[in-house]
Amino acid sequence: MKNQISVRQFTILVALFTAGNPVLLLPGTLVSKAGPDAWIATGVSLVAGCLLVLLFHALYSRFPEQNLMEIMEEVLGKWIGKIVALLFILAYPLLLTALVLRDVGDFITSQPFPETPILAVEILFILVVMLGVHLGMEVMARTAELFFPLSILLLLIWMFALLPELQLDRLQPMLEKGFSPVWEASIILVGFPYLELVIFLMIMPLVNEKKKVRRGFLTGVVLGGAMIAVVTFYAVTALGVSYAAIKQYPAYELGQMISIEGFLERIEVIVAGFWLISIFVRAYISFFVLISGFSSIFGIKDARSLIAPMGILVTVLSLHIIPNTSYLMRFTEKIWTPYGMIFGLFLPMLLWGIGMLRKKSSQTNTSA
Repeated sequence: MKNQISVRQFTILVALFTAGNPVLLLPGTLVSKAGPDAWIATGVSLVAGCLLVLLFHALYSRFPEQNLMEIMEEVLGKWIGKIVALLFILAYPLLLTALVLRDVGDFITSQPFPETPILAVEILFILVVMLGVHLGMEVMARTAELFFPLSILLLLIWMFALLPELQLDRLQPMLEKGFSPVWEASIILVGFPYLELVIFLMIMPLVNEKKKVRRGFLTGVVLGGAMIAVVTFYAVTALGVSYAAIKQYPAYELGQMISIEGFLERIEVIVAGFWLISIFVRAYISFFVLISGFSSIFGIKDARSLIAPMGILVTVLSLHIIPNTSYLMRFTEKIWTPYGMIFGLFLPMLLWGIGMLRKKSSQTNTSA
């Protein structure tokens, strides 16, 4: 499963992962927290996301040939490292994959195909993801590279078609309640998706141009963050604060509003198409990290043997971990960011700090 990918492909994977389900799910939540200032929150959180990327790259640059599981063993020792790595895999990529799969099932069965059983949707989706992981990261990276222009085209069509609906006066009054609501919305967005980018420490060693990884990582995050910002801006200015705040999928609702000369109407399929491309990449990355992480911890030579059992586990978990969509949104708002800080902030900082201390200690002993 260790395939080499280019910096361009890595950038695209990061961008689509970052946009993923946040671009469809989060605008309504952000508007409910920050009102007309929700678009400001997307900018604040993007700055935090870029700082996190610099932290991840700082850790990667210390161990450029090792993935996150191997870094843990190197820094924490073999057995403690393996235990921490196993906890990380079970508590983050496994849960993240299950949540992404549940998001797909909820959206498909509540919007385009309400009569379809959620289990059928999730099985079909996870089978495609499993096939992608079986084929390897190189194939997936090339696929993402192929579909990225299409996803951007779909987003641009959506944006231009909605231009007549924009009412910029809905952005007022700016910061009426101070910066506190903006900060609250920003924290949600930091946890979902920026802290989750820590799992790319499992993929960064696969990039063939090591010196350009940081630039590619930052570019991908900015692109993904910009997509979230644009959709949030449109949710405020086209739907209005009161309406956008109560909608679960504001971008999809906006697609239903489109009408061009009575000829082109209700093109919400564009939103669904863009979202499915990005969330497939998100599901793939999470599942790939889950499989490669387990194989690295236990020294399994043929990681593909884990694909089927893990696919079943993720599907079952997705159906039972979240009782309903309302609970999922509360979970995202209240729990996911503090939970993610353990693995996406404190753990990388700990590994980087211990690594630096050991480096200084070895340099001191050498000079002595």
